[in-house]
Amino acid sequence: MYMLPAFFLEMPPPAQLSAFLLDPPASGRLFLYLYLPSFVFAPAFLWLFARECPRLHRRARLDDLARRMAPVCVAAGFALWAAGAVTLQLGQAGHLEALVPLVFDGSVVALDLLELAAVVVVALRAHTASAEEMRRVVLFSAGFLMHVGLATAYDLAQALTPGFWIANYQWSPTVLVLEVMRFPGMALLWYSVLAVRVPHVREVVRACYRWLLTRPGLLQAAVAAPVLGLGWLAASRPERTVGALAADPLARSLFAAAGILLLAALGRERLLRRLDAWTHPEATDQKRALANAAAALAYAGSIKTVSRAVTRAVKRGCGSPAVLVAAIDPGPHLSALRAPDAAGTRLRRTSAIVHMLESAGGTLRVHPADPSSLFEVLPRDEAAWVVETAADAVVPVPGPGGELIGALVVGRRFDDRLVRPADLHFLEGLGAAAGLALGRLRMMRPAEDPSPEEATADECPVCGCVVEAAQAPACGCGSPYVESEVPKTLAGKFRLTRLLGAGGMGAAYLARDLRLERNVAVKTLTGLSVPGLMGLKPEAWAMAEVAHPAVAQIHGIESWRGRPFLVVEYLAGGTLADRLRRGPLPAPEALSIAEALAGALAALHDAGYLHGDIKPSNIGFTAGGSPKLLDFGLAREANGGGVVGGTLRYASPEILSGRPAEEADDVWSLAVVLYEMVSGEHPFAGDDADEVTQRIRRRRVRPAGRPLDLATHAAAALAMSVLSAPRRDRPPTAPAFAEALRGAVAGDA
Repeated sequence: MYMLPAFFLEMPPPAQLSAFLLDPPASGRLFLYLYLPSFVFAPAFLWLFARECPRLHRRARLDDLARRMAPVCVAAGFALWAAGAVTLQLGQAGHLEALVPLVFDGSVVALDLLELAAVVVVALRAHTASAEEMRRVVLFSAGFLMHVGLATAYDLAQALTPGFWIANYQWSPTVLVLEVMRFPGMALLWYSVLAVRVPHVREVVRACYRWLLTRPGLLQAAVAAPVLGLGWLAASRPERTVGALAADPLARSLFAAAGILLLAALGRERLLRRLDAWTHPEATDQKRALANAAAALAYAGSIKTVSRAVTRAVKRGCGSPAVLVAAIDPGPHLSALRAPDAAGTRLRRTSAIVHMLESAGGTLRVHPADPSSLFEVLPRDEAAWVVETAADAVVPVPGPGGELIGALVVGRRFDDRLVRPADLHFLEGLGAAAGLALGRLRMMRPAEDPSPEEATADECPVCGCVVEAAQAPACGCGSPYVESEVPKTLAGKFRLTRLLGAGGMGAAYLARDLRLERNVAVKTLTGLSVPGLMGLKPEAWAMAEVAHPAVAQIHGIESWRGRPFLVVEYLAGGTLADRLRRGPLPAPEALSIAEALAGALAALHDAGYLHGDIKPSNIGFTAGGSPKLLDFGLAREANGGGVVGGTLRYASPEILSGRPAEEADDVWSLAVVLYEMVSGEHPFAGDDADEVTQRIRRRRVRPAGRPLDLATHAAAALAMSVLSAPRRDRPPTAPAFAEALRGAVAGDA
């Protein structure tokens, strides 16, 4: 797709360029009028590739640049094609002959710069890509550099070789060698573009030698080929003695090849093990890893020691991360298998996974990408647990009597591959050894009460006060407490105290960080799809790096019974929605808040993210009154990028029309909030959702229903100018909207 025609890459030397363009031979005319389109449109294809590779879940400015440059290159290609054709016609007619090489050289330089810029964008976008996409980028860059470098060497060879360029292409050995050497670069380019998945180098090497050594009859045929060659060599010259035949270099080579291939055929299994150890050194000796783990488990004095020994053995034996979840306390009261070193990894004793481990036995494959996986038949909460823990296989850990006392949750290998079937015997043996160690610890340990982290809390339905189950009420409401859907203590470090509010995406609780001695807000996220949950963790981790005074910080993400909990900064000043219930804000204060939020949006957009859910309930205030932007991007990601429930009134006309979200859509929502702050009314209020939708699509802003003073009228007019204008006339970015706000503030002053 990105290959330039051979006729273009073998251009004539500068001294002969003008003569060739003005009076080309028949093959040259074919290039000028038939191959020229593929040359001028090559940058467009490169930018299309730069838009799709690497595949990322974020939208940074480089992504937008790649998306917009493809049509620009198409337009430039048509313009250059037309300009080149017109210039050539004028030159061949005897007009403006000196202009022909200038136009051609300028076009070549412009197209080369566009192509180089596309390759640079691909390389820059790759720094946050996955390992698989990074391999695709490396392969593409290597192929492009190889192709361009050899093409340059080819042009130099033609320039230094006497004679006409087409003649050189036909007979010059140097040019022929360089032309042949360019094909690997072309192959790398095509493969990086068309391949569904670019494998690791070790995977390619392993696939090659396994295909050669395990394909039925291939190794035998390879052994027979040099033997037949020796027989043919002896039969073709019967007069030669055995000594003369043995001295023949060809005969020696065939004999050596036959011997090497015969040894490979006889020791094929040993050779395969040696090659596997070379390509995957982390799994060189599973027997030694199992023996070392058994020795360490024999002297383990705690479940944490058992967990560390098992995790280390899995990493060394099959190159995968692993977590041991177990219940070593005697008695049937425990509700979950839990990990001592990873509080978020818990498996309910009543889950379908545990039931299948107890009834069917053996290892369960649960990764969604595994063809033999049970992922599709798991209940929704357990499928979410699989995604959250990145589990690939769940290995049973049986106790001394055969009962299940734990499980080994094994993730994908460190080379991004699934756990191999050959590794399952090693993992099951390791699980049995861990079960013996846990059984010994279980007999030595007395019964304990269930962990408070496992217990469900009780909640007051009136004031939202949260207490431990069966504990006395902590408020004076007089209403009987009901069972909540949250624990009293989350992850052993966040003690929930009361409900702050609830909505379509979940509920928010005030909690105390027991380690840092500070108040935080803990938000439950309900109704997530499996793809939404898969994208939640990396989205939260990446957005935690966005530092701005008007952006509420994300402290972490925890899990309880398969449900994610988001730990964020607690804002004691409430939300903008609470303040608007008391009436509109003064114009200077509203403009100041909007300007601060525009700066927060600018920082968010610079980091490559869109908010997608700006509304008064997602704007909070610190105890000192500073505004903070809440829930940026998470609700939109969790729902697949569409309009989030409850935010129809703040969606732009383009979003309602199904267009992809852009920075201007966040600016639109902020303008709606600004109008609501200064007027106390929604600009598109209607009797039902259909009327609101029609008003937004037609950009029909309702005038304020009360008299406005001069400053308030100016602020409302600024918001109306944004909300009533077509997209091309609105501020396209948050900094542009902030500049308009500063102008309004200066005008009020």
